[in-house]
Amino acid sequence: MGVLMDAQQLMQFFKLLNLAERLKSELRHSWVSCGRQESVAEHTWRLSMMLILLQPYLKQPVSMEKVLKMAIIHDLVEAEVGDTPVFEIDKAGAQQKAIKEKRAMENIRQSLSNSVGEEIFAL
Repeated sequence: MGVLMDAQQLMQFFKLLNLAERLKSELRHSWVSCGRQESVAEHTWRLSMMLILLQPYLKQPVSMEKVLKMAIIHDLVEAEVGDTPVFEIDKAGAQQKAIKEKRAMENIRQSLSNSVGEEIFAL
């Protein structure tokens, strides 16, 4: 299997991976069982594992590829805007959070400038 990617696309690819790596150090408002704060990356991994484990019990089939893609990218914007606990947000704050997160997703889409960026944005 060959990869068809020019130098610009390769640089965009690595730029997004660097952004995604920041999720390892972005802490959430929740803690893991040993008592330390959970990172966004850990949250994403656990959510993905939960979806894999629940899939055989679903009454209707789903596209696991799409579901896992959604799980993996659902908090990607937090690498840019940070994690804001939902219980700390009032109505005005929720609107601001939505605006910042949409802007971050648009930045991600534009940074890839190809069908992958469009797919991530659409998901």
